[in-house]
Amino acid sequence: MSDTAAEPAGAATPTEPASVSEAHAGHCRNCQAPLTGPYCAACGQSAHLHRSLGGLGHDILHGVFHFEGKVWRTLPELVWRPGQLTRRYIEGERSRYISPLALFLFSVFLTFAVFSWTGGIHLNSGTDTSEPEEIARITDSIDDWRRTQRAEAQRLEEKIQKRRKDLDLTTLPPEGQASVQAELAGLERKRQILLAAADGDNASLERLAQEQRAATASETGSTTGANLTLGIPGLDDQLSARLKHLGDNPALLAYKLKSNGYKYSWALIPLSLPFMWLLFFWRRDIYLYDHTVFIAHSISFMMLLGVAASLLGTLGLSNWILIPALTVLPPLHLYRHLRDAYGLSRWGARLRLMLLGLFILVVLMLFGTLLFLLGLL
Repeated sequence: MSDTAAEPAGAATPTEPASVSEAHAGHCRNCQAPLTGPYCAACGQSAHLHRSLGGLGHDILHGVFHFEGKVWRTLPELVWRPGQLTRRYIEGERSRYISPLALFLFSVFLTFAVFSWTGGIHLNSGTDTSEPEEIARITDSIDDWRRTQRAEAQRLEEKIQKRRKDLDLTTLPPEGQASVQAELAGLERKRQILLAAADGDNASLERLAQEQRAATASETGSTTGANLTLGIPGLDDQLSARLKHLGDNPALLAYKLKSNGYKYSWALIPLSLPFMWLLFFWRRDIYLYDHTVFIAHSISFMMLLGVAASLLGTLGLSNWILIPALTVLPPLHLYRHLRDAYGLSRWGARLRLMLLGLFILVVLMLFGTLLFLLGLL
């Protein structure tokens, strides 16, 4: 006779789902291995299974960022003892802390979310203002910019109407008419981009960018303006046309650079690796993995610092605090990070800090060039 048959009637709890009861029956519900504790020794699944919305939210937080205490151990270490955090993670003390790449991706996401709301890091005027006055000033500035864009769009509309009248009143050969029609189409696209930028309509900006890519794909190189020569037949004409279009539409260029910046921010890590290797290429006890952890931690801190500065600047923090913090904290943090992570002396850390400052400028230039080239596609 089975064990369940020997149990008295009514012993089972009617409110507990069957799957939850079976999870405590001595075997893992995932791999069927015997349970010897609160977690499966074979696959790591918890012996306690839940079927509640609260538990589902817990799973989402745990799966995305491991919020079960790791964040409160990682972030203070990242701020105050970054070198020790990097060294501990490299040496194997990993279950206590968030993965460097997970922290990096979270920092990118948070930066994108906060900067989209605040518009970036704002430096206030010399006099402190109350929060309502600061909000009113920001709103007025945005309204002025939007009015400027709409005024420019209106000027283009008047120019388009004038060119159309000139086209109707004059007799031009077919080649001349085609040239004027192409000019009118370009002016109309620029007018639509200005209106979309003034309205904050990112969907229309993306649609106009796609239309422009389709239009430039059919051009034959007769467009005048900026030229980009790569020695590849057909490609040079398309790139030159797109360069001219982006030059004529700075709002679209800014949007594409911002969008690609968040999308390809991960490229900062492989771009930085060769330069970090140059700082320690003779040391056999340091691997590329170590540099990757260092870079991920360092960039994460810089992005989180930017997020904090953006929020504090929006709330009206004085420039007397904000500017020195943004000037002093990054090199000071890099110095402590380098010294503790790689076990350097004071002078060794200072020398590498100066070289790393130059390398950072080079990496940012390479990253900016990459974003610009991606914006041409």
